[in-house]
Amino acid sequence: MGIYLGLIFLLLFLSLLLKAGIRDKKRQEKAILTLSMLSLFLLLSLKSTSVGTDMPGYRAQYELARTMPFLDFSYVYFEKGYLLLTKLFSKGGVPFSVFTALVYA
Repeated sequence: MGIYLGLIFLLLFLSLLLKAGIRDKKRQEKAILTLSMLSLFLLLSLKSTSVGTDMPGYRAQYELARTMPFLDFSYVYFEKGYLLLTKLFSKGGVPFSVFTALVYA
């Protein structure tokens, strides 16, 4: 967790330095965007190998939500709001990958 907080603070610090050091607004925006993309890459590449290993369980629950009655929330131990979203999207025919991308966004 410390590495993530450190990267966030580093990003904020470097953004402030860029704002102070670069007067041209266009160059400033490009530099901050590049810095943000680099930080995002570092966050994703430094994640633990255990991150994302529970996706098969989420996929199975998503497929199960398609067949369960709409008002039945007792078949898995997920939050009720997440179950409602999975039911709305799965019964609407949205693929799991699209649902996951929307939830992450």
